[in-house]
Amino acid sequence: MTWSQRMNWAIEYIESNLDSDLTIEEIAKVACCSKYHFHRMFFATFKVTCTDKFGYKSPNAFTRAYRDIHGINPSNARIEGNSLSSYKRVCPPEDNKAGECMNYKIIKVPEFNLIGKSKNFEFKSLLKAYSTK
Repeated sequence: MTWSQRMNWAIEYIESNLDSDLTIEEIAKVACCSKYHFHRMFFATFKVTCTDKFGYKSPNAFTRAYRDIHGINPSNARIEGNSLSSYKRVCPPEDNKAGECMNYKIIKVPEFNLIGKSKNFEFKSLLKAYSTK
């Protein structure tokens, strides 16, 4: 298992659980490493700490972090023409461009129909999948 895979598991776990109280210990466990090594590798990969991406104790803390990353307040993010930053997924070492900033904009598009199929997953089966990778 590579560090790229571990970081991807951690990011997927964070994104899947943004509505709950996450801890570095939990995320490190998903990445199959200690809290200490996870923190070091996450920073080395993305040039931000893991807590810069989640875990804000107040709306003011979130607004400060958002402004540091994007250069604007969250309330201005939907104003047409404002640019935001994002990070690419972690790639295998031979094509590792993780941590490079990708600028993007929120734009208005005409209404359209979207067709899809939903599927429910149980959290326990996802956790088992993470631990066996």
